[in-house]
Amino acid sequence: ALAAEGCRPFAELLRSGLRHAGALRVDHVMGLSRLWWVPEGRPPTEGTYVRYDRDAMLGVLALEAYRAGAAVIGEDLGTVEDGMREELAERGMLGTSVQRFEYLGGSAGRHGPLPPDQWRANCLATLTTHDLPTTAAWLSGEHVDLRARLGLLTRPEADEKAAAAAERDGWLAELTRLGLLPDPDGEVAAL
Repeated sequence: ALAAEGCRPFAELLRSGLRHAGALRVDHVMGLSRLWWVPEGRPPTEGTYVRYDRDAMLGVLALEAYRAGAAVIGEDLGTVEDGMREELAERGMLGTSVQRFEYLGGSAGRHGPLPPDQWRANCLATLTTHDLPTTAAWLSGEHVDLRARLGLLTRPEADEKAAAAAERDGWLAELTRLGLLPDPDGEVAAL
């Protein structure tokens, strides 16, 4: 249906969003390539990916951003298809790097914080997103308390708190090492 309309509804949506903006952040930019659809009343395990014409969608996005003189930031976190980040870069669009996911050895290996000068290029760097705890909650450990109250912990609360504190302390130590944070205890206490 979108192709039959020449992607006009998508272009109009973008024009509206870009009318008074210098940049547009596309949440879960992979949605321009595929979405996980689940039939009504069925469990998520019975869903499937429905593919979109990624080249057309990115092309319309790039064209409308160019016409508006605006930057595009694609939230390319989580499950990202091969080639998507490269396609964003080829079209002059930025990706997203979140401080809490930038680790030596990757977020799965977590061998300590990755120094910012080693983060990937062509990205908006941010401390958090709308899908993550606020920075104040992350620094104070409040996010673990909330997850415990909601019954979302996958291990004992004491273990979660220790892991969260170790992660936070690792980042504060790295920022201190870089000369970006002179007194991490004072900064945490102030929040």
